[in-house]
Amino acid sequence: MIIGLVDVLQAKGDHERAMGIVDDALARNRRSIRARLARLKISLRRVHQDQLSAEVDKIVELIPSSNGQTRRSS
Repeated sequence: MIIGLVDVLQAKGDHERAMGIVDDALARNRRSIRARLARLKISLRRVHQDQLSAEVDKIVELIPSSNGQTRRSS
């Protein structure tokens, strides 16, 4: 639901506000893959490659494996 709002804000160039909304969502649910992907999308314009790589690693850890468990508990 917030992803649509974040996309609109980004389209308008309001990246800071979009990031704030995503960060608020992550504060409520650190395991939200959708929010992490939205944060990564916004970050593509702003951060260094090593930070992006670390965020991708965090997202991968949240994706369930074939046995239904995440790769690492947070």
